[in-house]
Amino acid sequence: MKIDLDKPLTRGATRTLKAFQSGFFLELSKQSFEKLTVNAVCVASDYPRGTFYNYFDDKFDLCRYCWWTIYQIIRQDLPDDIASAQRPIYLFKRLFSFFKANHTLVSAILAKNERGGQLWQSAATYMREEANAIVLAYCQPIAADGVPPQLTARFYSDLIIAVLEWCLFAEPDIAESTAVQYFKTLLQSS
Repeated sequence: MKIDLDKPLTRGATRTLKAFQSGFFLELSKQSFEKLTVNAVCVASDYPRGTFYNYFDDKFDLCRYCWWTIYQIIRQDLPDDIASAQRPIYLFKRLFSFFKANHTLVSAILAKNERGGQLWQSAATYMREEANAIVLAYCQPIAADGVPPQLTARFYSDLIIAVLEWCLFAEPDIAESTAVQYFKTLLQSS
């Protein structure tokens, strides 16, 4: 990205980034990521291409920004009063709830973008990296029987993403309680 997200953004920059994100998701509900053009995002966002390139290098850069914003929402206000063993479950619920809260948009995007396509591959890669970082920091896995905490965190984050993928693609209308039960069962059986 051409802007530093670690620094405070102006109101104008925040408004512009939100518009590009909304335009991006709107266009993804109409066409595949592979066919998506920067021009289509700009038209949907009501900003010129020059403004787009002030913020992003290309549509892949915008895509990474969109994943980053989703994970900022997930990371926001993670409570400290949850027992360490329950934190992976809480994290899964947060992710699941985010996707369910945006079910209509997510369903429209999934209808136009195949599971093996560039969009989902980008999302899955980013989600795995971020989930791993959050699990490592938030869940503070301890070394069990000589297993390094980083490996335990990777296991938890991979399981979170695997169950989330299942819920999005195999059972898109699944109830949260059932999804959480799947996650708990797999977590306990390992």
